[in-house]
Amino acid sequence: MKTNTRQIASLAFSMCATFACAVVLAAEPVTRHAATGDDNSDAVHCLSTIRIKQSDVLDNQNILFEMTDRSTFLNVLPYPCPGLSPQKPFMYRTSINQLCDLDIVTVLDNTGFGLMPGASCGLGDFRPIDEAAAKALKSQSKNRDA
Repeated sequence: MKTNTRQIASLAFSMCATFACAVVLAAEPVTRHAATGDDNSDAVHCLSTIRIKQSDVLDNQNILFEMTDRSTFLNVLPYPCPGLSPQKPFMYRTSINQLCDLDIVTVLDNTGFGLMPGASCGLGDFRPIDEAAAKALKSQSKNRDA
């Protein structure tokens, strides 16, 4: 029986009731950032969840992850995620202590009666980005949204 990546990700997503779930609040608005170049040689497939200090949603397809060791990774989702924005929180679910490129993020919508799950979208690989570039992305967003 052939199992594809989407089926595996869907199964992992549905197992949240049994395993650890993490909710991440989107930080201040930032701008959309296209991946810098096509060279993914430095990209990693997973990040340790206990090392993730914070995340910043850039737009509906890009998320920055700042780590406790001050390194930063850009995750470019393979497809735009409807509803993913700097103003909305999102959550991810994982059965291991790693957030991986096969995992799924879910946008949380405030319905007035609490947060309800919205669109769910797959992550891409995690590309290291230097601190100066991350700050520039945030600065560009502030200027764009002003």
